[in-house]
Amino acid sequence: MTAASGLIAGVTDITQIEQVPLAARSLPQSTYELLRQAAAEHGQREALVFVPKGSPEEPPFVYSYDVLLSA
Repeated sequence: MTAASGLIAGVTDITQIEQVPLAARSLPQSTYELLRQAAAEHGQREALVFVPKGSPEEPPFVYSYDVLLSA
């Protein structure tokens, strides 16, 4: 796994990741806490982008982390 990209490149990366128990990781305790942390760190960055009908002409719905947190 490359530190710069954070991408998992193969089985070796998965094995390395699985060596650290979940309890030893700094993970949020809930989905709300995860979103709160993301909003604090990323604010107006795009968090959710989707096109309901999948049409290329249709404008996407774009929600920032702040908007998701306030909903």
